[in-house]
Amino acid sequence: MLSLLRFLSKILYLLVDSFLKKDKSIEFIGPISSFDSKLSELKDFKDQILTDSAPYLYTHEALKNEEALRLDERSYHFAIKKDQVIMAYVRLTPSTFELSQLSTVFDTISRHYDDYIEFNRLVANPRILKRGYYAKLLLLYVGLWLFEKSKYRGIIATCREERTDFLTSFGIKPMIGIETFLSERNGRYQLLIGSKKQILTEIFKNYLNQSRLFKIQKIETSTLKQN
Repeated sequence: MLSLLRFLSKILYLLVDSFLKKDKSIEFIGPISSFDSKLSELKDFKDQILTDSAPYLYTHEALKNEEALRLDERSYHFAIKKDQVIMAYVRLTPSTFELSQLSTVFDTISRHYDDYIEFNRLVANPRILKRGYYAKLLLLYVGLWLFEKSKYRGIIATCREERTDFLTSFGIKPMIGIETFLSERNGRYQLLIGSKKQILTEIFKNYLNQSRLFKIQKIETSTLKQN
């Protein structure tokens, strides 16, 4: 099974890589660390969007928690640019996860996934119409990194219940019955988990077999707002 997984991931890598090379105006950035000079630009992009769409991430308590967990410092940062303009950004964080600080339920479960990596802060450029398309490409790029370059066995994430469809389409599935209301964010949040195998299978099912991988589809901004 492991050899089959590697074979399928290699096929996916070659297909995506071949497609991306056709568009010379697209540039993928990452993974980059806190020591990379490019990080400041990516963080500014993220902060400008989230201070409006998710102000609860910038309260004194939230920023204090970010600093205590050293989230930006420990994370891998990814982005996609077109014609030198940032289209989308996402952050992946090793354990200890940010979500483990949000509720005792999430904390208890996340302890069993120390070999996974946390997906968070997905944002897309609100000034472009095809932001969903670029967010998809960025997630595929991150998926290839997960398979080919990283030691992590999968992805763990949390988001509002009504916004799970976007991640589910990449094989990151909600854990049934594992949700909690976060008063500081005024919403009910769902915990999602996806192993490498689940993510790869879903990508092939939804994007390769059905020829949907590179179709430009408009996705409502609400589906792209990540915790």
